[in-house]
Amino acid sequence: MDRTVVRLASIGVLLLLLSPLPALGGCPETLGEVSAPGASVPLEISREADGSLVVEFEDISGALGFNLYRGRIDSFYDHDVAGLNVCAIATSVPLPGRRRAILPADAEADSYFLVTAIYPAGEGTAGFDSRRDEIPVIKNVCFPDELTRDLVLTRIGEYRSGATFATGGAEVVQVRSFDDGVSHLHAWIVNGAESAIDIVSFDDPANPVRLKQVDLSTVEGQPTAGPTSVAIDPQGRGVAVSIPAATVQQPGWVQLLNLNGDVVDTVAVGALPDMLAFSPDGSLILVANEGEPSDSYAVDPEGSVTLVEIDVGFSVSGTTTIGFAGVPSSGDVRTIGPNASDSTLDYEPEYVVIEPSGDVAWVVLQENNAIAELDLVTRTFVEVRGLGVRDHSVDGGGLDPSDRDSGIAIASWPVSGFYQPDGAAFLEVRGQRLLVTANEGDARSYGGFDEVARVGDLTLESPLTNNLRNDAKLGRLKVTTTRGDCDENGKFEALFTFGTRSISIFDPRDPSAPVWDSADALEQMTAVALPNDFNSNSDNNTSFDGRSDDKGPEPEGIVVGTVCGRKYAFVGLERVSGVAVFAVGDPENSVPAGYFTSRDFGLPADDAEAGGIGPEGLAFVAAEASPTGQPLLLVANEVSGTVDVWEIVPAYP
Repeated sequence: MDRTVVRLASIGVLLLLLSPLPALGGCPETLGEVSAPGASVPLEISREADGSLVVEFEDISGALGFNLYRGRIDSFYDHDVAGLNVCAIATSVPLPGRRRAILPADAEADSYFLVTAIYPAGEGTAGFDSRRDEIPVIKNVCFPDELTRDLVLTRIGEYRSGATFATGGAEVVQVRSFDDGVSHLHAWIVNGAESAIDIVSFDDPANPVRLKQVDLSTVEGQPTAGPTSVAIDPQGRGVAVSIPAATVQQPGWVQLLNLNGDVVDTVAVGALPDMLAFSPDGSLILVANEGEPSDSYAVDPEGSVTLVEIDVGFSVSGTTTIGFAGVPSSGDVRTIGPNASDSTLDYEPEYVVIEPSGDVAWVVLQENNAIAELDLVTRTFVEVRGLGVRDHSVDGGGLDPSDRDSGIAIASWPVSGFYQPDGAAFLEVRGQRLLVTANEGDARSYGGFDEVARVGDLTLESPLTNNLRNDAKLGRLKVTTTRGDCDENGKFEALFTFGTRSISIFDPRDPSAPVWDSADALEQMTAVALPNDFNSNSDNNTSFDGRSDDKGPEPEGIVVGTVCGRKYAFVGLERVSGVAVFAVGDPENSVPAGYFTSRDFGLPADDAEAGGIGPEGLAFVAAEASPTGQPLLLVANEVSGTVDVWEIVPAYP
């Protein structure tokens, strides 16, 4: 058995376990047993008229009272009870010989309930023994459908890079918490304006302090395009940074830095390394080499993934670059442009997600509207899988397609959207291994090839009608010219736009249709929150509706974090700015949980007090790693050159 002793000052704590409910059917009269030293009693449940749940049991413990906590086992073990107080949802009411507690009707399928008995000083038990796999999951089949999952995010701090407005002063942020006798939270921030990495202490989130700036404008004497991504070694030895060459069609580099920001090793990788990630054990770094073409398309390097092997001393011990030659594909994978017939050149890796097992990685090919499976055991690509399109003509799945319709007009239109995710995050729920994606969209628009046109510049034919070309309808919407002219007569029978203005949850092993999609929720949420600034652009605070014709709020970066036992997805909206939150612990029934922004539209966008504008990268900090004791979300804002620090608490009724 694992032994865990939980103490709060001189108060002992006893764990009362709730047995699992049946998978189907109504709630049983008895949930389980209250486990106490030498005895146990039934634990009973009933439902109130308002849908709340009443837990009642005979008090055999001699405790002063009980608290009920919602949380997952990994957020309970190895932490004292004080660290769980944010999760408390009920306190018991003493009855003659019994205890009674009311739980709000907001339980979730992947949550645990932990019940603690509080004893007077010097009485009761000081701890308990329990194997982790003995603590069961309560299924939500017994709870009402109208579940409250909302969070409250409060901005408690801001880091200012000092960069000139809209020069990329804060693009990507990664965090490291550690304890050297004092708890620390340090962030590594890509500062594109300075071609540097800023190392910043958030020990006091309200007053962040830059500790060092690492200049990456050159690598081994050669000019660079500046860093694109940073990842922190899970073993705590240092960080890795991806750095494209000044001419991005040339091979780039990965540099390893120690925790002081000193370069300890450098290795060449593929063209335009755009993102990188460590394997869970820190033995590999996966680098997404986008292989973007030159403007004329005269040079179009291969897209690939480089595996950088890291030894125990945190040095490079080898590399393997894996391309797409001979890799099979399935579904609707987009290959367009001068090199459409050669997937080795056409595929453009954008983002990498590694599963916790370390055996499989998922590589997002944004322009290709696809995800590739990479087997890290055999070090080969298994398959490239197309993501298909979302139908904007269905009820609840619409969009506002015009920046010239004099208002907010989210509606169903005969348009399909390529998902084309940018950021992605791993989500595991009840054995399901899933990806949550931010479906930004991205077109190929170069001097040598440009697929973009406005609907108003096209000729339409049945089943479409040419009155849709009106600017107040679909006329202003940007679409691809590579699809929709089914009989190749120069007239379009279908329309396809870039991105879906949504987040999705996919099973990457079969992504032919999403497990869930947020549909029009992002535009609906921002329409309510920002009625005078809906779909604004990121460089102008008087640009109401200005992005409706072009990807709307533009979801880009996304992370998944656990708050009080519930899983949430946090997505940054690159254009209108701010963060949208979704409860994703029950993937098929995910729901919005709030929208938060620090952007002040009452000031000019380039005013230093105008708030966070243009979120690019996000980092979630769990409560146990947070200097405030509450979960945090750090958001790197590319346009304002700032990092917002948001504190997260549940909005329990």
